[in-house]
Amino acid sequence: MQRLSILLFLGFLCLGLAMLLSCGDDDDDDNDDNADVDDDADDDADDDADDDADDDLDDDADDTGEWGFSWSAAWPEEEETAVYSGGFEDNMVDMNVQIDYGIDFEGETWDQLTVGNPAPGEAGGVLIFDRSTPWEIRVKSVTVYTRLIENDYSFMEYYDDPVVFPLDIPLGESLETQGESTVYFGEDDDDPLELTHEYSLKVIDLDRSVDLEFGTLTGCIAVEITFPDDDGVQPFIILIHPEYNVVYFENAPGVALMEMASPWSL
Repeated sequence: MQRLSILLFLGFLCLGLAMLLSCGDDDDDDNDDNADVDDDADDDADDDADDDADDDLDDDADDTGEWGFSWSAAWPEEEETAVYSGGFEDNMVDMNVQIDYGIDFEGETWDQLTVGNPAPGEAGGVLIFDRSTPWEIRVKSVTVYTRLIENDYSFMEYYDDPVVFPLDIPLGESLETQGESTVYFGEDDDDPLELTHEYSLKVIDLDRSVDLEFGTLTGCIAVEITFPDDDGVQPFIILIHPEYNVVYFENAPGVALMEMASPWSL
């Protein structure tokens, strides 16, 4: 199966890893539960799209994008997980990632990305999104948990009008998008923060290679993402492989490095 990760998830994944790093080294036991690296990943790659992952896609829309990927074949199978390793050279941690399809959220059907262990007193988070239109992601909410807050989430970012990310970007071209959100803090919901977000995405290469624990991957798409923060506009680069998803992050938010440690598998 070809798999294409959602570009917006990158910052979310990096944030989750940064949270684990900030909580110290008491998460080693949790890391033991992560999936082992699949040495036979190249041999086991599934060529068929998962039916459950395709049920809520728009059959009438164009499925093939600028990068030559099939959108309907770009998603992990139900209950598959992947493992990412990230942080700094002297402090790397692992984190499980999973996508659940067709969940109910506020009476509507959405998909859900789960990172780590999203529960009070644990490190992880949940992203609610829609992918029914090929090459477009609509994000409704992000909820993040840390070990530093034992009785509630750390914060929830909620979009009344989902922020839309068109992803069908030709080589060398940039795409900009904007969204407005409300951020609620778990222990202080009465004082939310109103935010406006601006993102710029640019495809800078269609044939990068990268060395990972389970082998060397070629033909990766390199995407540069920029976003404003307190220090100005900060760029970071991700590498996306047609089969293994997003596999490498350079200068990612909150961490120096993040890479795929174990591909999607049951």
